[in-house]
Amino acid sequence: ALGFGSARGHVRMQTRLSGPGANARVTGAYATHGRQHIDFDTTQEHAAPNTTSDLAFRGVLQGRSSAVWKGNIIVDPGAQKTDAFQESRNLLLSKRAHADAIPGLEIQANDVRCTHAAAIAQVDPEQLFYLRSHGLPEADAKRLVIEGFLSALVERFETRVFEKNEKIIEDGKDASGLHLIASGEVAVIGRDDPEWGQRVVALVVPHDPSAPPSLAELRAHVKADLA
Repeated sequence: ALGFGSARGHVRMQTRLSGPGANARVTGAYATHGRQHIDFDTTQEHAAPNTTSDLAFRGVLQGRSSAVWKGNIIVDPGAQKTDAFQESRNLLLSKRAHADAIPGLEIQANDVRCTHAAAIAQVDPEQLFYLRSHGLPEADAKRLVIEGFLSALVERFETRVFEKNEKIIEDGKDASGLHLIASGEVAVIGRDDPEWGQRVVALVVPHDPSAPPSLAELRAHVKADLA
């Protein structure tokens, strides 16, 4: 899930593991500014034994913006050997930004491992001082801290880099630098941007997670704004 803020936004995500041995990885990132607000309400329901879920959400907040993440792990009766984890971490770029993390557990089985973690912090001034002492302007130093904070989410995805001359659309535009980030039943296309770093430029192509989408499949879904 990606959230870029609105006057007032609400996102609900439900994950249900209904077959023995099923596993799920849920990842979310959001960025807010001004007076924006966003709510995330997530549920990880384990309805079968020997299932695993791993949820990680990270947010970067500026100005007087705010965010609330409420996550619930549900373990149904008989869902023994469940292994569930959820975490929410927020980086505040101003003193007036505010974030809340509300993890919850509903466990109805007695042989499970369910854990959660939450953290809300300002940018570490010692990190900024170290980077600035090595010649980086304050804006660049802060950008590196933010990128480091969000990099843990990027590492949760499998990534394939296209070859130098591969094309992803038919009109001859060069797709050099595009990345295919595939997870579960979603394909996300990212591009390295010299100013903003990696950015998402197209997403959501159903596919078999064991076989990444072909270029032909991607061409059928990618929008013309890949320029």
